[in-house]
Amino acid sequence: MKILVLLSGGLKSAALAADFKDKGHEVQGLFFDYGQTMGGRERHMAKKVAEALGIDLAVIDLKVFDRLDRDQDYKILQPDLPHETVTPDIIGLHSTMLVLGGVMAANRACGAIASGLRAGDGSYHEASNLAMGSIQSLYRTALGSGVTLLTPFLRETGAKIIQNLAVLPGGARFFVLSTSCLSNRPTACTVCRGCKARVENFTKAGIRDTSIAAAQPKKLAQKEKVEEPEATPAK
Repeated sequence: MKILVLLSGGLKSAALAADFKDKGHEVQGLFFDYGQTMGGRERHMAKKVAEALGIDLAVIDLKVFDRLDRDQDYKILQPDLPHETVTPDIIGLHSTMLVLGGVMAANRACGAIASGLRAGDGSYHEASNLAMGSIQSLYRTALGSGVTLLTPFLRETGAKIIQNLAVLPGGARFFVLSTSCLSNRPTACTVCRGCKARVENFTKAGIRDTSIAAAQPKKLAQKEKVEEPEATPAK
């Protein structure tokens, strides 16, 4: 089956695409640029994932969200990164991406569109079976399409997703080819809520996150260095 996967540059969407590819499906990628703070890094990672899997990646510009009327500045300060800004959660963002993605999937004769949306992330208001069912109904009624909406991670734990990815052939490479950081730094900041959640999930999964090692080699090396006791001089 031909499946259009929403690639965000994150670990879940990479795991989703890798799993479908491993099962023999024809996978295509789709990235949305909505003016997010970390958009440049996410787009770069999504491209790397697509290249690693040998799939095409389309990009849709949704920077219209940058001009929404809001009660507060679109870029807000993060409590744990007081000197940096982050794109806040946008109501209806993921639904918009799924509707537009559904249109693309229908016109590309895809049998399904897949999202790594997970309710446990708390990032999207649409992370529910009811909301996903409504979008599936929209595909049938408004689009007249037989495209199926797949959200296999909706009720899955982050640790389980990591464990499943690790056992796929070459799956561990996507630890480095993905980002969870919400800062605008070139490498993982390790302190934002995205990084903290990633560390927690990898810890629960019992798997070492090689992306942190790649992003912070010196810092990690210092943490992992085992200090040996000084040898006692022979009497």
